[in-house]
Amino acid sequence: MSLPGSTDQEKLAALREKTFSEQACWFLNCFWEDFAQEVAEQVWKNANLMIELCEEKGKDGSTLSEFFAHRFLEMQEETLTVREMRTQLREIDVDAYKRVSLVEYLIITHKIDWRELVNSAQGNKEQVKLAQEKLETAQAALANAREEREKSRKAEAEAKQAEREAKKSEEEARVAEEQAQKSEKLALDAEATAKAAEEEANQREVAAKKAEEEAKQAEADAAASELEARSAEKRSNEAAEAAKGAAQEAKAAAEEAARAAQEAKEAAEAAKQAADEAKEAAEQAKQAAQEAKAATEEAVQAAEDAKTAAEEAKQAAAEAKTAAENAKTAAEEAKVAAGDAKEAADKAKAQEEVLKQREDELRQAQRELEAALAELKAQEEAFENKKNELKKKSTEGGLVSRNRAKHELEQLLSEDPLPLRRAKITQEAAIRKQNKATKAAATETEKAQITRKSAEETQTVAESSHQKAEETRVNAEATQKNAEETQKNAEETQKNC
Repeated sequence: MSLPGSTDQEKLAALREKTFSEQACWFLNCFWEDFAQEVAEQVWKNANLMIELCEEKGKDGSTLSEFFAHRFLEMQEETLTVREMRTQLREIDVDAYKRVSLVEYLIITHKIDWRELVNSAQGNKEQVKLAQEKLETAQAALANAREEREKSRKAEAEAKQAEREAKKSEEEARVAEEQAQKSEKLALDAEATAKAAEEEANQREVAAKKAEEEAKQAEADAAASELEARSAEKRSNEAAEAAKGAAQEAKAAAEEAARAAQEAKEAAEAAKQAADEAKEAAEQAKQAAQEAKAATEEAVQAAEDAKTAAEEAKQAAAEAKTAAENAKTAAEEAKVAAGDAKEAADKAKAQEEVLKQREDELRQAQRELEAALAELKAQEEAFENKKNELKKKSTEGGLVSRNRAKHELEQLLSEDPLPLRRAKITQEAAIRKQNKATKAAATETEKAQITRKSAEETQTVAESSHQKAEETRVNAEATQKNAEETQKNAEETQKNC
């Protein structure tokens, strides 16, 4: 297959009208045995980049505008400008155009003979088309593998985010549990304080009643002592009068009266002393009554303290309730996080299966390409075998058989072997690219397996966090119940005070 046109310039113009991919194929087929094998990958990268930059037609395009040609050169990190490239093309007798094609860029960068390029014969059209289709299939498979890899990376990021949220929920549940334990301790302390205050108030009340009874008894004893002293004094006076009247009767009676008077005096002093002691006892009773009053006031203060303790117990119960609600919320969030982690793990597993299937398809395509290449090699070997056989027959046997062999050999040699050779070269290049795509797909499958395992581990951690948060919620609710009972007991203590 050759380019249409009567001059080299017309043939170059026809080559410029071909798509970017067709220009690349024409260039590689022409110079494959010279140097194109080493630069084939770069040539295809150039073609794909031009397809991306050609916003008008994409893969069906053949040339770039001057603006996008400048961008193409910048992305290739070329110091060459579009104007300089056109100048160099004029120097080698190539007509300059407003738009830039891939083949013009390749002519300048690889410094090839463009006349040889436009006059090179290409391989069989059907075989080239078949190889091109398989190459495009391999390229599409590679693009799909890249897209799947990006999805796998995204799934991995989502799984990590779910793991972070699960850890956050676990930390919140732990804090809620600590807060509930603190609230429970405050409630227990308040209950103990209220009970101690109640016990002290009861003891002081008993002491006050006892002191009051002792004071009343002392007051009664003092009154009895005073009455007895008055009676003794009266008897003494009566005895003195009797002694004075009976002084004349007898000295013995006088002495007896004197003793009686002395005894009466001593009895009076004893009665006075008893009265003083009774007065002191009354003062002590008064002091005891004052202390009882102070004890009563302290009991009132203890009742106020019990009230305060009851209010604190109520506050502790409210805090325990809030902690329980927070723990419940944390448990629900941990449950959601566990569900998200499971969903991410399922997605990663599905992604892995898709990539594995894609890898199998690529390997099947590679086997088909290798089979096609083997067929081409077999045809080439058959051609060589037939040529050698005819050469041998043309030199052996009779004249007629030799002439017939020579004629067949000339006919065989007149056939163009180039299409077969080109198809073989193109097929080998396609196999190399297919092999790269298959390896890349296998790598992506392995990465997807790692992502799936990581997501499953994240799921396990999230489910464990959910279980711990649920246990924390149960403990917090139990703490709330205990705090409410403490509050109730403190309020009962307040009523008793």
